[in-house]
Amino acid sequence: MTLVGRESVLDILNKALRRCVPGEARTVLVEGAAGCGKSELLDAFAERASEAGALALSAVGSTAERTLPLGVMRQLVACAGPWTLPAPEADDEPPRAAAMHAFSAALRGLTPRTPVVACVDDLHLVDDASLCYLAHILRHARSAAFLLVGSAPLHDCGQHRDFRTELLRRGNITRVRLERFTPDQTAAALADRGRPARTERLVTALHTCSGGNPLLLRALTEEYEWAAPQTAPQAAVGRQPTSDASDASDTSDAPDTPDTSDPHFPAPDGLFVAAVESCLRRSGPGAFEVAQALAAVDSDITDHDLARLVGLPLPDVTRSLASITAAGIVEHRRFRHPVVAATLLDRADPADRARLHRRAAEVLHTAGKPCTVVAAHLMAARQEGAELPDHVWATDLLREAAEHLVDQNISQQAAALLELAHDITADVQQRAEIKTRLAAITWRFNPSRAEQHLSSPLDLLRAGELAAERLTPLAAVLVRQGRVAEAREVREVHRRELGEASEYTVAVLDAEDATPDEGVDWRLSDGCRDDDAARGERFLRNVTLQDGTLLPLARAVRTLIYSEQPERAVTWCHRWAQDAARHNAPAWQAVFATLHAEALLRLGDLSGAEQQALLALDHLPQRSGNAFAGSPTAFLIRARTIMGRHAEAAAQLEQPVPETLFRSVHGLDYLYARGLHWLATGHLRAALADFLEVGRLTQEWGMDRPSFLAWRGDAAETFLRLGDQQRAEKLILEQMATPDARGSWVRGTSLRLRAALQPSRQRPPLLHQAVDELRKSGDRVELARALADLGQALSEAGDAARAGAFSRQAWGLAESCGAHMLRNRILPHAHAPAPAHTHTHAHAQSEAGPAASASAPAPVPAPQESAASDTEYRLSESERRVATLAARGYTNRQISRELYITVSTVEQHLTRVYRKLDITRRQDLPADLQLAAQ
Repeated sequence: MTLVGRESVLDILNKALRRCVPGEARTVLVEGAAGCGKSELLDAFAERASEAGALALSAVGSTAERTLPLGVMRQLVACAGPWTLPAPEADDEPPRAAAMHAFSAALRGLTPRTPVVACVDDLHLVDDASLCYLAHILRHARSAAFLLVGSAPLHDCGQHRDFRTELLRRGNITRVRLERFTPDQTAAALADRGRPARTERLVTALHTCSGGNPLLLRALTEEYEWAAPQTAPQAAVGRQPTSDASDASDTSDAPDTPDTSDPHFPAPDGLFVAAVESCLRRSGPGAFEVAQALAAVDSDITDHDLARLVGLPLPDVTRSLASITAAGIVEHRRFRHPVVAATLLDRADPADRARLHRRAAEVLHTAGKPCTVVAAHLMAARQEGAELPDHVWATDLLREAAEHLVDQNISQQAAALLELAHDITADVQQRAEIKTRLAAITWRFNPSRAEQHLSSPLDLLRAGELAAERLTPLAAVLVRQGRVAEAREVREVHRRELGEASEYTVAVLDAEDATPDEGVDWRLSDGCRDDDAARGERFLRNVTLQDGTLLPLARAVRTLIYSEQPERAVTWCHRWAQDAARHNAPAWQAVFATLHAEALLRLGDLSGAEQQALLALDHLPQRSGNAFAGSPTAFLIRARTIMGRHAEAAAQLEQPVPETLFRSVHGLDYLYARGLHWLATGHLRAALADFLEVGRLTQEWGMDRPSFLAWRGDAAETFLRLGDQQRAEKLILEQMATPDARGSWVRGTSLRLRAALQPSRQRPPLLHQAVDELRKSGDRVELARALADLGQALSEAGDAARAGAFSRQAWGLAESCGAHMLRNRILPHAHAPAPAHTHTHAHAQSEAGPAASASAPAPVPAPQESAASDTEYRLSESERRVATLAARGYTNRQISRELYITVSTVEQHLTRVYRKLDITRRQDLPADLQLAAQ
């Protein structure tokens, strides 16, 4: 393989041999980088010279025999045969002139009969005494048929400089240079091995990886050919499909292109890496150390900085760099294959690696390299056990690099850099500031760890030692994490220390979290008006997701939920969850999955809410170790409670929760959900305690919004079931007096509860209003409850026909939502078999609403099947589908999305349905349609 492309060099050597035959001594110096085939060339020429009748003598210089006097001369004498040449004498240092003259005379005596060719490989490693002999021969055998062929490194390492100077002084010397293979020569060398034809891609890959160095190419090819049959799937990696006809026809039995990213090829302990190490050690002193430094740095670096890094003189480093570049091991100061760099570092002593990385950080920092590059070396040095000094530049640089990584959505590495910065600085205030920033960044992927990071800043705060300038960032992070009680602590310290009248806003719903980059200053208004949703949508369209905008975005989505636009909130949750995934921020994904679950609960999609709550928990590495998990857990409990799966909800409540939960906004969600579970399962006192605690905290924290947590209504329902109508009425009237009562959902649920306080005859009008409001809100579960209460109120009033219609509508809504306990309470004789996962409970009867009592009349019986058939017979298929959904409480817009038709078409279908059934409004649609459609 290594003689491919060397024909011109062999011609030069043959010509030199022919010219020396008449008695004209010649010298040929073959120069080349390590691995470029100098030894093989000299061996091949010595064999050809012998075949041509010359006396071929061969010797090799080596590091091991560099101090052995006349070692190379003895090799040459041995090649000549017994008694052909006298043994060289070296009694003195340097050798005596008489001994060298005698040897030279004996050599000249051979040349009249036959030319003498002396091939000496690695002249730079020949012992000094042998070099003296060779120089003497060249000076005194000018008319002899003598040819000296020597090989030497391409770049002079200084060990044979005097001898090379002696050679260059003579006019009978020829210098030839061995270059690395070109791509065409690589292809010819591979074909010369007698293997099956290779594809062009394979030749290109092998040439690129080896740099055309013959030794490296041979090692790489042999390793590849040995590994390919045994690791065929890996060896074929990198083959790309192509429509090129020439590529399609280029097939062979040999495996295709090796993948340079494949960790199995070349192997760290394989032939290729061993050949690279051999070339490095043969490239002169310091070459291996320079290569290790390049492997560690892996970036552009000047010769001067490289010399500082390895601690060698600049000329030595320049020569070593030129040598390993000429050998094809590196290109543009980077290794051609990453496995070489990795192996060189791995095989270094850990202490040496640590010193190398630490020194690299200092050198590169001084050279003005990017902060992320320098920070990587500081991190690597610490991982190897190095002690890093408390330098201000190192701490500041690590923090700057962390922010760069955050901008690139590489949050976990950014957090690691900040932790290192925290460890190496002794400044207590700076450590607290770093921990605060760590909490903000870590929250993207591990909320539990993020909450732990705030422990030390909070300890400093409570000890009165946290500097005033650290208060604002700490408060902002606490607000983003929903830790309301602790954020209030910071606010109080801020007031006390700075005497400012302005407050930190700590409520998640009412907080202003300015985003200067976007010029946004937006908050949820005091009411739930139509323009709230419009402003929220504008905000969602114009802001990008980042640390500072996460909370406002979540607040905007919640505004849509509580402004009677939960279906729009669902759309935005899906979009922002995808954006969070692109940011590699699983905790952000959990935020939007949690909001998604909340929106679906408001729509009455219990199964969807359950799935989104579980998805949010799946995004959290430690579900029980952080306060934020309380919110998705709460919505999971609420969904399962309404579905009647009380045992599963109870199991969720039995899971441990962190002590920080109940000092956060997420604790409010959790307490509220637990209260609903206690209420549904008949634990009325426990439910009341949770609802009242929610009320106390929301009032204390400035978050008392019925559209957010309607604790008054649920506490009122609990009081009703405990028989305390006076306190129940007080709470309901308070709720109806809030600005949020202008919204359909708060007003509708309040009217349903207020109706339960009225005499039987006065209930239907209030419940009719409640039904109308809840239809507009989109909450199908609450609508089903109001319809059920209306049906029961009409039944008590003696209007059995209308009572049955409303009860059946309520049943259909409850069934479509999966609210099985509510469905069974409404029409126990009409329910379908429960799903396999539905659990029974000893307190199942407690699902009954406030209007239910022990003396309640018997449920309205289920309609007969023939009624549904008669109704359907009069309606077309399209009309029946629209009427069925309308009877279930769907709005025209929801029906259009469900059936993929326009709102106008829905209205036209309903007009024809009303005419055929002789009714004037959707409330009069027969519930038979729902039952027939199950």
